[in-house]
Amino acid sequence: MTAPSDPGSVELKQPPAGAAIPDPASTPAAAGSALASGATATNTARTPQQDAAIRARVTQLGQLAMRNDPASLQTILSELTNSTKAIRQAALEATVQYGSRDAIPKLQEVAAATEDQKEKAAILEAAEFLQLPSLSELGRRLRPKAKPPARPAPAP
Repeated sequence: MTAPSDPGSVELKQPPAGAAIPDPASTPAAAGSALASGATATNTARTPQQDAAIRARVTQLGQLAMRNDPASLQTILSELTNSTKAIRQAALEATVQYGSRDAIPKLQEVAAATEDQKEKAAILEAAEFLQLPSLSELGRRLRPKAKPPARPAPAP
């Protein structure tokens, strides 16, 4: 967001957490447009309102990734199949940031249904990353096991 004093700025108001944001590709103006194919935000086929809705949803997904509740994860995972590429990418990043192995089956399901090879590779890479052990798991593995106390030698 730019400073309000910037003449070309647009102030975005963040929707309340959990508020549904309509998929910009589902609006009648977007039917058959580049938006439906997941074009980038620089594409002029989108209206300023569609761009603002996409930016707001991307921001919201990032915020949801910081929460530790199952509903947030489900919201994030639901956006992995959004028709807008920028939202799918943000959902993938939010999934990794959330860091739950519970997301792996959904990532694998989405990857299997994804035709774009680059996008499929990114989804599978995220699933592999989530399978890695956490730092606390590594710490437990690397900590030496406690040795039993040494017994004094028997007296002769």
